[in-house]
Amino acid sequence: MKAVIERIGDPSAVLVLPDRDFLRFSIPSVLLPEECSEGDIITVSLDLDHEATREAHDRVARLIAGLIDP
Repeated sequence: MKAVIERIGDPSAVLVLPDRDFLRFSIPSVLLPEECSEGDIITVSLDLDHEATREAHDRVARLIAGLIDP
């Protein structure tokens, strides 16, 4: 999705999503590419990592099992 960099500060930057009713959200400014400036349009991508999620669930299940059945 496309986001407009509304402002860049320390420690965060505010992004606006024009295609999502101008929803605003903040991210750590260190995550922006160095050459970005206010008013630039960037692409934001959020992807679900099924494998990492499964591994995290398995790790927690093992920890819980170790507490219940030491």
